[in-house]
Amino acid sequence: MSYYGSVITELFVDKIKNMGNKIKTMDDKINPDYYKGKIQPIDLIESLDLDFNTGNVVKYVARHKKKNGLEDLLKAQFYLDRMITNYKTKS
Repeated sequence: MSYYGSVITELFVDKIKNMGNKIKTMDDKINPDYYKGKIQPIDLIESLDLDFNTGNVVKYVARHKKKNGLEDLLKAQFYLDRMITNYKTKS
């Protein structure tokens, strides 16, 4: 598991366990193979009520091994950098 995957799992383990029947496993263009697993990223994002940037970090990190590798990690980094910049600006 990647560093980010471990951090996300540690932070949200209770939420993940309580998702139960929200888990989806559809076989279509909206839910491609690289999103299939025990937990759909969109279900996690919605259950935690994450904002756009945070949701994209979760999405791109979750799929990077099965889809675009480094490209997806760089996309996640882009959104994380925006979050950091916004955080610093607000502080």
